[in-house]
Amino acid sequence: YEATLDKQTHNDRSRRVNTLLGQTMMVALAFTLIFGFLAFYYPERLRQPKRVLPVMLLTVVFFVFPAIVAHMFRSGIYTVPLAILPVILTVFYDSRTSFFVYVIEIALCSVVASFPLEFMFVELIAGTAVIFSLKELSRRSELLRSAAVAFVGYVLAYVGFELMTAGSLSALSWRLIGYFGINAVLISFAYIFIFIIEKLFGMVSVVTLVELSDINNRILRELSQECPGTFQHSMAVSNLAT
Repeated sequence: YEATLDKQTHNDRSRRVNTLLGQTMMVALAFTLIFGFLAFYYPERLRQPKRVLPVMLLTVVFFVFPAIVAHMFRSGIYTVPLAILPVILTVFYDSRTSFFVYVIEIALCSVVASFPLEFMFVELIAGTAVIFSLKELSRRSELLRSAAVAFVGYVLAYVGFELMTAGSLSALSWRLIGYFGINAVLISFAYIFIFIIEKLFGMVSVVTLVELSDINNRILRELSQECPGTFQHSMAVSNLAT
């Protein structure tokens, strides 16, 4: 009996080690793909560590946090607003970068999801819809619209997947749809992440540029009163620059 128990313990330990090794390999491959993408399409970014570090940091954060939530309760990973990642990357980089990194991210997170195929399908549809709905974030209303689009994308993708796999909606989980609602609400708080990244890495988003160009800004208002000619010239140059 003791020999059998020792053998089972050894097998369980080996399985955990192999699982950890496999997850480490997946993470390493994911980062290699991201580096390869940046080296191929945006080699100038690799020469600026401050431009690359946010991408890597966000990839790690949006992998570790879903892994913790998924471990805590079943299907909890759907409450994690992964679609915030493409929102942030679209604001600071472009749609192509955000889509590629997002695909890599959901592939990583599917490792810890209870139903990997369903998770990848639902997240891919919702995240891609968010990218299409958000060319550039210059108004808060656009972020709210993206959150609404994400919720609709989640629900439609989930219903479609259930119909495809089960052939009916009898197994449809309203609790899961509630998770999608929580997810969408959290996406609307992407401004917080954008602000943090701006302060940490000294990057400037379109949101900040719009705020600085607001003529109701105190400094611009004083400039228009004290030096109207300079103010008009500055506004004309800024319009030409945009």
